[in-house]
Amino acid sequence: MGKLKNILPSSVLLTLYYSLILPHLSYGLLVWGTQCGKLFKLQKRSVRLIINAKYNSHTILIFRELQLLKIHDLHSLQELKFIYKLEKRLLPTYFMSKLYLRHSDRHTYGTRFANNVETIACRHAFTKNSICYHIPDVINNCPMSIKAKIHTHSISGYIKYIKAFYFKNYPTQCFIIDCYICKNST
Repeated sequence: MGKLKNILPSSVLLTLYYSLILPHLSYGLLVWGTQCGKLFKLQKRSVRLIINAKYNSHTILIFRELQLLKIHDLHSLQELKFIYKLEKRLLPTYFMSKLYLRHSDRHTYGTRFANNVETIACRHAFTKNSICYHIPDVINNCPMSIKAKIHTHSISGYIKYIKAFYFKNYPTQCFIIDCYICKNST
């Protein structure tokens, strides 16, 4: 893409991003997505190339302009899709028995955390990044607005809502006081 940025328009470069880069970023993201720092740097570099920006320009503004999710948000989207399928019982029974035990399943009396999912105890830091440990934390920390959409939306509507939720949190301008990069670009 670096060699093509001066030849092709940004719409074609965006199509190249969707066809060549995004599938590699999203493949297996649910499994290894908690450790994607190097890939985030590569994603930022490719996004800068799409609009032919300087090497040190702010990428959060570019992500919002191009309506692309950062890799960390893509990982969260994959987790929330997994939770949607878990709630709708669209996953194999293995996942239901291993991941999904609410506090209300253990006892019948009402508590504050009756709807929370129990987390699995682990001894190693590597295990904390596994799906079995990480998904219950995501369910418990998920905003109520997103949890409520599981029961009212289809999967495509749910994904659109989550993407809009993340894009709403992306800033529209740089708020850094005396930003060196923004001063030189104007």
